[in-house]
Amino acid sequence: MEKRHSKRYLKVLSVRFGTREYNHVGLTHDLSDNGILLKSNRIFSPLTKLTLELSIAPQMKVYCEGYVQWAKQPPPSLVRIIKNVGMGILLVNTPLEYNQFIYELGYYKERRSSPRPSFSNDMEEQRLQIKKHPLETVQL
Repeated sequence: MEKRHSKRYLKVLSVRFGTREYNHVGLTHDLSDNGILLKSNRIFSPLTKLTLELSIAPQMKVYCEGYVQWAKQPPPSLVRIIKNVGMGILLVNTPLEYNQFIYELGYYKERRSSPRPSFSNDMEEQRLQIKKHPLETVQL
């Protein structure tokens, strides 16, 4: 059963994080308005409060706080096989810049994923037929 309440967007961002200072680095896997999936070699236990520095553009950083909701750290040999390795972070008091970034991710993703017209063979055949008379058609 799906527990998520917010839409997730796949996006890889560089992240510096830690409990007080930004001592560790990682990458986001997906983002939402209230959480991220953070992949890193350093995994904290659930309920740990983290401070995060997300690089959302080359010269733009966003600073957030969040709590580790869950953490998965498999053996190194299984890291590439097991899905969702890392930490699920519940963000608290997200800044306006982060919220705007998530909004734009969703907006542009929706625009790109809108269905584009495509012609199947049947539709292509119908386009090539010109009706001369209600009872007969001519093939081009």
